[in-house]
Amino acid sequence: MPNSDDFRIKRIHGMLLEMARGNFFYSLEPSEENDNISSLIVMLNMVNEEIRASFVHQGFANAHHTPQCIIQLSLLMASNGSIVMVSNSTCSLLSCLPKDIIGKPVTKLMSDMSQKKWDKKVPKLLRKSRAETVLQLEFKTSEGLLLSKSCNVSVFQTLDGTGQKILLDTVFFTKGEPFGKGMMKNTLMVTKGTKDHKVPMSQGDIQIIRDVHDMIINNLEKDLPKLKELALQMGTN
Repeated sequence: MPNSDDFRIKRIHGMLLEMARGNFFYSLEPSEENDNISSLIVMLNMVNEEIRASFVHQGFANAHHTPQCIIQLSLLMASNGSIVMVSNSTCSLLSCLPKDIIGKPVTKLMSDMSQKKWDKKVPKLLRKSRAETVLQLEFKTSEGLLLSKSCNVSVFQTLDGTGQKILLDTVFFTKGEPFGKGMMKNTLMVTKGTKDHKVPMSQGDIQIIRDVHDMIINNLEKDLPKLKELALQMGTN
C-alpha cells in the first residue's frame, strides 16, 4: 500500500479513537483521491456529524477538547498608533493594567523587529480609507516574555468624524489543536537579557493536564492512584 494510503488510514484510526472518547467535533479533510478510502472518510464525517447533532445538545458528547477560538489580544488605536482602548484579556495576557497601556504607542509593547515591521507596513495602510492585512508580531509582557502571533490589522474610518482608527486583534485556541499538533509550541519565548522570568508550560504539559482531567472524570467510581503512580502512568515527573 502506498505511503499516502498508510497516512490516510492512520488519520481514520485517529478519528475513530476520538469518536470512541466521545469527541464528535473531530473530522477529516476530504482528499482529492477518488477511491474507497476517500469514500470511507466522507462516510465517517457524515456519521460523526449525525452523532454530534443527535447527542451534543443532550449532554452526552464530550466537548472537553472542542477547539474554541477566543480573541485574547485586541487593541484599538488612533491613526498615530496611540492606544485608545484595550480589552481586559489583553491586559491579562501582557500582565499589565489598562492605565499602563492606554495613551501609549502600540510599538512600546513590541519587540524591536516588530516595531520596524509595524512602522514600515501601517503607514501604507493609512493611505486608504479602509485596509486590512496580517502581520506576524511579537509583544513583550511585563514578565520578560515575547508573545509571537499572527495579528489582523484593520484600518477604518469612524462614523463620528474622528478620523481613522486602527484595530489589532488575534485569535488563540484555548482547547484542542484544530490545525495539527505543534502549532502552539514556542508561542512564548524568554526575552534576551531577562534574568527573572516565569517559564510557561509547553503544549505537551497542557495536554497531559487535560488527559489527567479526562481520566479522573471518566473514572469517578475508582480510587485515584498516588501522585507518583499517576505521573508514571501519564509519562511525566
